[in-house]
Amino acid sequence: MFERHFAGALMALIFMALTATSVAAQQNLSVRPMRVEADVPANRTSRVVLRVNNRHATRTEPINLSVVDLTQNSDGTLRVVTDEMREEMPPESLRASSRQWVELPAERIVIPPETTQEIPVLLSVPPDARGAFASGIMIRTDAPEVPEGEEGEQTAVFAISFGFLIPLFTEIEGRPVRQDISIGNVRMEFDDGRNDQGEQEAEPTTRAFMEISNDGQTFSELRGDIVVEGRAGENWRTVTRATLPERSILPGLDLDLSADLDRRLPSGEYRLLGNLQVDGRRLPRFERVIDFEGDPEIDNVAFDTALTLSPPRLALKAVPGATRTNTIEVGNPGELPLNVKIGITTPESLQGVAMGEMRGEDISAAQWSDARPSEITLQGGQRRNIRVLSRMPREGMDYANYYADITLSGRYEDGQSAGETNSRLHIRQQQIGNAPAGILDQMGISISEQAEYIVQTRFVNTGNVDIEPQVQTELINETGNVVSRALLTGEPGQLLPLGTRSYAGVINISDIAPLDYTLRVVAAYEGVRLFDRQLPVRIDIVTEATEDEPEVREMTILDE
Repeated sequence: MFERHFAGALMALIFMALTATSVAAQQNLSVRPMRVEADVPANRTSRVVLRVNNRHATRTEPINLSVVDLTQNSDGTLRVVTDEMREEMPPESLRASSRQWVELPAERIVIPPETTQEIPVLLSVPPDARGAFASGIMIRTDAPEVPEGEEGEQTAVFAISFGFLIPLFTEIEGRPVRQDISIGNVRMEFDDGRNDQGEQEAEPTTRAFMEISNDGQTFSELRGDIVVEGRAGENWRTVTRATLPERSILPGLDLDLSADLDRRLPSGEYRLLGNLQVDGRRLPRFERVIDFEGDPEIDNVAFDTALTLSPPRLALKAVPGATRTNTIEVGNPGELPLNVKIGITTPESLQGVAMGEMRGEDISAAQWSDARPSEITLQGGQRRNIRVLSRMPREGMDYANYYADITLSGRYEDGQSAGETNSRLHIRQQQIGNAPAGILDQMGISISEQAEYIVQTRFVNTGNVDIEPQVQTELINETGNVVSRALLTGEPGQLLPLGTRSYAGVINISDIAPLDYTLRVVAAYEGVRLFDRQLPVRIDIVTEATEDEPEVREMTILDE
């Protein structure tokens, strides 16, 4: 059966049009879940139920259903494969398609007023399927009729059909598959901000790119950055570090992720360092020295200046209705003057997430905190105190901890970016106790090298306080003894409530006896176990050792 259903709008497709009727139809309809992730055994048929709710009091809503192939744009966003695209795409790019497995109950369904209609979807997995697969369910409304009449008699009439795309991501249980994701290249390009007609549409800037290929069979999460270094005599000096957007990558695809460096760089020699984490496991760094053709109007490199912030993390205690003021010291360690903006915002990990009655925005302190002053100019070597003022409301303070990001954004006098320094504001509501908690909502195995298997999991902070969990995997024999143990690593630092983090590590089976075992992943915090998850596995000798070849062993997941 499908194990994980994720609500929340991932994508809403708009098919050209706009009339009052069609807009109302889209507003009256909602679909849950809007994304499905599943672990399914091969040679099984699984069932998932989509629920379409028609909120209108009197009008029925007909909807059209179809199954579509999914691919990804170069920036990692999902894209529906049209018939025209399919004819031009190489077959390899759609080898992870599950479209042929998906069966819908009908192509068209009518939803009565004020009714939630359940739509069962069957996924029949072939016996030889291995790895990760994807497809999508398209739910579309009818396009409204265009009024009759001559062109001059029709005023502002557009024909719009609204729709929803529900991606289905399926990983096949059983034999682990190879994880083979690599950095193909890193590069840098100058963007003059002009369109194809030569018109200025945006400010000139420089962009860094990382080309990533998935030659394996896993659907993996990517987190990466590119460090740009410039020549400083015989040494390299960091210009900036650009964080790439977080994405996942389907098997058989190539992505070209980019980041805006927010500055114009002159031509010259630069060194690019590409860093990439795949499902929480860091790949070897990719390094490349380039001769960059940059902005012809710029002569000097705008290096990041790491603005100093003391204390590095601001923690306050308060009760509802109280006002708390604290002081932070901001410093410019560079030689040139900087214009600095101090912003207090909702952390990205709290935006658009919810669990039960708790929404991420509910535990943000940003809306009732501010920095004074919010803009300053710092000469080289200068320091200045900034007041952070937080007025906790009297009502609605139902949670133990509240958070906000403090961001210092520096710019040189010519407008070039000098980088950002980030800190965290943490306000403890003293009337409610801390309750650390968490779950592991995913667990999987993939092949790294011969006899080495990557164990992956994802931790979700379901408590009311930020924590940094310790995650490890254990291989346990039938008598309950741990025969192998490995630490799983992920992004360092505190994980806010409602936040998720991927962890991965390698377990070597070359010296482990060929028997049945339990593979367990354990998450703990300050020595207390929070959650564990386990899979029954078997280690077999696939090929006996010879004079020329070593013994080959394999780990497989057993049916639970």
